Amino acid sequence: MVRIPFSPLFSPMCRLRSALFLLLFLAISAQLFAARPLFSRGRSAYSIVLSPEASVSEQTAARELQQYLQEMSGATLPISHNLTTVGPCVYVGYNAKVEALTHAPQPAVDDETFTYRTIGQHLCIYGGQERGTMYGVFAFLEQQLGVHWYTPTVTQVPRRRTYFLPALNHTESPALKIRQLYYHEAMENPAWCAHNRVNSIHSSVQNEYGGMFSYGGIHTFEILISPHEFFATHPEFFSLYDGRRIADGQLCLSNPEVLRTMIARLRTYINEHPRHWVYSVSQNDNQKPCQCANCRALEQRYGGHSGLMVWFVNQVAAAVEQTHPGTLVSTFAYQYTRHAPTGIRPRHNVVIRLCDIECCLAHPIASDAQNAAFLKDLHDWSRIAPRLYVWDYVVNFSNYLLPFPNFSVLASNLRTFRDNRCIGVMEEGQYQSGESEFSELRAWLLAQLMWNPEQDTDRLVRRFITHYYGAAAPYIQRYFSACQKLVSPEVHFQCRIYADDAIYTDRFRQRAAQLLEQARRAVVSDTLLTRRVDNVRLQMLYLNYARSGNLQDPPAELLRILRRSRTHIAEPLSAEKFLEGKR
Repeated sequence: MVRIPFSPLFSPMCRLRSALFLLLFLAISAQLFAARPLFSRGRSAYSIVLSPEASVSEQTAARELQQYLQEMSGATLPISHNLTTVGPCVYVGYNAKVEALTHAPQPAVDDETFTYRTIGQHLCIYGGQERGTMYGVFAFLEQQLGVHWYTPTVTQVPRRRTYFLPALNHTESPALKIRQLYYHEAMENPAWCAHNRVNSIHSSVQNEYGGMFSYGGIHTFEILISPHEFFATHPEFFSLYDGRRIADGQLCLSNPEVLRTMIARLRTYINEHPRHWVYSVSQNDNQKPCQCANCRALEQRYGGHSGLMVWFVNQVAAAVEQTHPGTLVSTFAYQYTRHAPTGIRPRHNVVIRLCDIECCLAHPIASDAQNAAFLKDLHDWSRIAPRLYVWDYVVNFSNYLLPFPNFSVLASNLRTFRDNRCIGVMEEGQYQSGESEFSELRAWLLAQLMWNPEQDTDRLVRRFITHYYGAAAPYIQRYFSACQKLVSPEVHFQCRIYADDAIYTDRFRQRAAQLLEQARRAVVSDTLLTRRVDNVRLQMLYLNYARSGNLQDPPAELLRILRRSRTHIAEPLSAEKFLEGKR
């Protein structure tokens, strides 16, 4: 008997590995041969095809798809409105051709769900005509080709020689229907908002990006029934507080004439501003509700101040519906009206805007004991309100420049709002000017998380810092991490934290100074990156100045950066005001 010496080369395990490798190689090769290049060496066989009935935002999406593909590859894909276009096509928007290829039902016009999908040699990108298709195109550029819109002036467009279109079948839906950022970086920037799937801003915008949900006012009692107009002749319209009628409180909601006046005034406002998605009938920003006997009786009947508010707003909403069908009316659940009522529910066309201004921002709403009362209110409103919307505070109002370590709670809180049936969220940040404490990062990050709060916050932060700060990124990342580590289970803060807070230890400030000096040196020859790093350096420059005790003589470097950036230092304090009289 001839024995063949054992060799690992011919072992059963080795033969199995070889066979598996060969199968894997053949599978990859088959996919590559089957894949068709969307572009290669500055050329493309593809056309971008729209329906002749394509919406304005779909036409915008097609143009921008063409623009970004040309910028990254040099290839220009022609745009056609002919559904019989010959050759491989990128179909933008749901149309007869997409229906025949996908057999998918036609999305509702306002459906922001989107799909991008390859079928044979074609790529279909479709969703609702208002914004869904557009979001699908931007998501394809972002997820498959690496385009990112970090700020209104900073877009990452990678250069690519070739891109083979793989097998794709991807669908996404937003976690929240209405997503608003009250950050300067987002306000009045509809293009940046659209690219990052933010669909609500304060002003009424109908534009090439499909329009935006705009909000018809806040704290509107004093706007719709102004004390300047009515108090002298009708003091009974206003709060009875501490035994007398006052002009600087709230309205007397049990007064039938107040109800009739409010209905008339709101109808006029709607006629003059017809494009808002909702109209606000909401308390003024103070805690002086009416204490008259009739108001108190209604509060006792309906479970407190919020019950009286819902009773009043329900009647306004019912009257408005008669003359303006489909119109929504909102009110606040804020401070003294934050708790849910009993024995009454908001009617179907009422939006409750629940505000979490009292919450601890250092820890998640769902798990921190200090937030238990708000979490109960959220649960209670979620059970009775057909439309619940959260006004979420994510900012340090007392100083926009100080390190504010609340990044770890952002995604968790958005998941909590989503899980409690909220239709929307507004994230209130630094709205007066840009270039405050990581405001560019915060705006971009929150835009991503409002769409999908299941994303990894740390990964998103790393991506932004890497691309936004260039050679300084490693030091900015370490500084950012050091800031977030200022939070421990024992640390609690709301939307105000001051420079003398104990979390800003000497050890932290020394380490931060080292890292930011390294960041400065890393980009000293790059004017643009130096400006971005300087905006981060403002945090520690101002913190150390505010803790120094010498407030009359700010350091020259702090003054230099503030003069250039002109950012607000705090909600009531602009850089211009701070710099008055400073050398």
